[in-house]
Amino acid sequence: GYVAPVDTFATNVMGTVNVLEAVRQSDSVRVLVNVTTDKCYENKEWLWGYRENEPMGGRDPYSASKACAELATTAYRESYFAAGEGATGTTPADAKKRVRDILASDDSYLFGTGKGCLMRPGVAIRLTGADKTVVNIILCYECQVLAVTVRDAAGKELHESGGVFDPAEAALVKLAKDAFPDDKEIQGLKESEG
Repeated sequence: GYVAPVDTFATNVMGTVNVLEAVRQSDSVRVLVNVTTDKCYENKEWLWGYRENEPMGGRDPYSASKACAELATTAYRESYFAAGEGATGTTPADAKKRVRDILASDDSYLFGTGKGCLMRPGVAIRLTGADKTVVNIILCYECQVLAVTVRDAAGKELHESGGVFDPAEAALVKLAKDAFPDDKEIQGLKESEG
């Protein structure tokens, strides 16, 4: 962030816009789920976690770039993906169902973490844009990693991001519980408050 602010904005804002544009131009993608960090919210130094109704903000380049990426996501959602007048796409309920369907599939994916792990549950999605750009999105609950890569038609990496997420985060736990209602281990997970 502070060392390379231009690269930070380019990666977080334009990386997100490139993924959104690839999805918009794709004939086969039905749903996009954008996962971000709480750094996109104005930092108030609270003891509790931030919620989606908190003001966007950022006093540093990284946080501000994440807030900008969220604004870009909102613009694309409202302009291109939302159901309603002047826009096309699927509804949030459709998106939730699609993620549940992916999580409930029998597919497993090998995710390289040095040691490697077989993800189950996990999500791996590959999108190919009209310009042959390939977007790989991997969300691994076992490894606690979310990774996104974007490559052009020649295979050159255009964007890569990722990081560790908290698997006890309430939304992810709820999603896993919805996807695997008969799995006692998943049903026994505690949802964090906040």
